[in-house]
Amino acid sequence: MEFLRYLQVILKRKWIVILTALITTGVVALAMSMLPPTYTSVTKLHVLPLSVNGPDYGSISYFERLASTYTEVMRSDFVRDEVKSRLGIKTVPDFRLETIPQTELLRLTVDANDPKLAQDVSNTLSAILVEQSQSLYKSDGSGIQGVLKKRLDDIEAELKDLAAERVQLLSQTPRDDERIGAIERTIDARQQTYNLTLQSYNQALISQSTIASALTVLEPANFPTGPSGPSLLRNTILASIVGLMGGIALAFVIENLSSKMYTYKQVEEVAKAPVVGKIPRISRWKNPDKFDEDPMTAEAFRRLRTNIFSARDKPMRVLLVTSAVPKDGKSTTAAHLALAIARTEQQVILVDCDMRMPTLHNIFGLRNGVGLSTVLGGRTPLESSIYHTQIPSLKVLTAGPPVSNAPELLGSRSMEALLGQLSMVFDVVVLDGPPLLAVIDSAILAPDMSGVLLVVDQAKSDQEAVTTAREQLENVGANVVGVVVNRVEKDKSIHQYKYYSQRRN
Repeated sequence: MEFLRYLQVILKRKWIVILTALITTGVVALAMSMLPPTYTSVTKLHVLPLSVNGPDYGSISYFERLASTYTEVMRSDFVRDEVKSRLGIKTVPDFRLETIPQTELLRLTVDANDPKLAQDVSNTLSAILVEQSQSLYKSDGSGIQGVLKKRLDDIEAELKDLAAERVQLLSQTPRDDERIGAIERTIDARQQTYNLTLQSYNQALISQSTIASALTVLEPANFPTGPSGPSLLRNTILASIVGLMGGIALAFVIENLSSKMYTYKQVEEVAKAPVVGKIPRISRWKNPDKFDEDPMTAEAFRRLRTNIFSARDKPMRVLLVTSAVPKDGKSTTAAHLALAIARTEQQVILVDCDMRMPTLHNIFGLRNGVGLSTVLGGRTPLESSIYHTQIPSLKVLTAGPPVSNAPELLGSRSMEALLGQLSMVFDVVVLDGPPLLAVIDSAILAPDMSGVLLVVDQAKSDQEAVTTAREQLENVGANVVGVVVNRVEKDKSIHQYKYYSQRRN
């Protein structure tokens, strides 16, 4: 049910959805067509692994640190200035350096509006990066290699001195064998130290050389054969999707802001009364004795009649039909409901209580020279003011000539006596009252009614109007028997359509 509700909102606001999608698509397509093409050139660089025995945590950490170092170097002003200087350009195009997952490779991507410029910048950037890598890790003698080299020089000098002293001692007579033995032992110890230091020095030289050449160009920059963007088709499709989603969202926003009621549940919640009738759209001036030509309309009023008069503790003798605002179809509803009741062979009189803007005489094609206003004013007797219709059991008391004191007449004892008199003669009295928000007349009549029927045009009446009308009826203690939803779209009664279509065939 919620899905159907959402679908109903989208279909009802379809033009908002369509226009939003079209405008979004058009704006994006126009913007894309005005943008210059972009060409992309890619250079791949290789980072020499720290360990050749397989990946381990140290090598992975080393690669990540090295990649981060290269990224920061690329962002430096020095690199940008160097590119400008070498290529003779004023602005460096957009570029990015990123690692290729599960590899020891870096990808350098350059986007430019000219394919040759994209290739030249990519090659130049990669060359500068390699140069910077070598410069960063090149030994200047101040590192571990310098320390080891100095240590070797010191040991060599010490060995030279010890060797000279040994030769001198050997030439002396008598010889100092104890001193000679001590010197030889010292020479052996210093020689071992020298060998170990030399080994460390050589390893440092190899390691330093490896790190200095850790970054190399694996694939030079390619020459773009076609633009990489912007993709007019892709962006237009995305814009259409976004515009469609935005249109749907806008439709729901407008729906939430709207005070209209679009479901029967909404009508019941606002009116605080059950929906007892769903009437399809019919002509306002259609004579009620002709409505049997439309079986769906006749069936709708039969259902309304049944819902009002069945399962009632007290007989529904005097029924007021009103609405919140004008032109909700209350007079047409009252006329057809009175006819539906009269079809059950009950004596029914329909009274037009709208003495400001009378309507029923037009619906039935009657004169309006006499009526309720002349009866309450004492100018004509009731018996001579009632009109007969083509339905023998249905009589009509029109509103009569318009008057300015309608509220006083409707609230008078004469009106009370009139209703009592009509109730004694007729089985059911149906009153067509003015709209509640337009004038006070129906609120004056409502407390003395057996029941009040509120007519709502689902597509026109808003929640505030129906709420105010309901509050007026609650304030006077009216017995609201239900709500009639008027001008319901016929496709909501598709099962009836199928039934009547089959019956006619």
